[in-house]
Amino acid sequence: MTDPPAGRHHQIPPIFGPIRAMNPETHTAHLAVCRTTQLLDTVVAEHVAAGWQVMDGDIVEQAARATFGPGTLAVIPGMGADDVEATLDLLEQGVSVAVGVVDHVVAVRLYDQARRLVPTSWYDETEPPPTAGLDLTQLLLLSRLAAGESVGSAAANEHLSERTASRRLTAARIVLGVRSNAEAARVVANHLDRLRSRCD
Repeated sequence: MTDPPAGRHHQIPPIFGPIRAMNPETHTAHLAVCRTTQLLDTVVAEHVAAGWQVMDGDIVEQAARATFGPGTLAVIPGMGADDVEATLDLLEQGVSVAVGVVDHVVAVRLYDQARRLVPTSWYDETEPPPTAGLDLTQLLLLSRLAAGESVGSAAANEHLSERTASRRLTAARIVLGVRSNAEAARVVANHLDRLRSRCD
């Protein structure tokens, strides 16, 4: 996780309107600002593997609802400047949000405002999420291995053949730069456990 490049902050237009403020240390919601679609896909897969309920759709419609609780992740794949306020509304309601933002000015504006409210992560190509490069199936397989299941059992529970599961695990080890399934499972489990702790 990194902060936005400091050298570019002078390019950001001033933020008008009241500055929202809560305590990020105690707030249960969190925000992930992802600069590419691939990074957003990774963040969404991590949350699904950790047991989160993922929702997408019209952000204004989502922000108007008041029944969300911990364990809900709103996904906004194509965020624009007009969506910043609605995103902050969701965060204030206790809804965690993952956004895909191509526009640097919009991304930094959202990041700067949101970090006053909730824990906020910034993911780009230089600092991707810990499980970048893994898909949901690989995350679920490794999560099962971390819980003590065998490769065969994990494969069956994910409706895969053991041979296919082994291939997916080999690819996951390469992505994570580790030599064993146990090491890969430990890396994934540590990260998913942090997400699960926010889901309660």
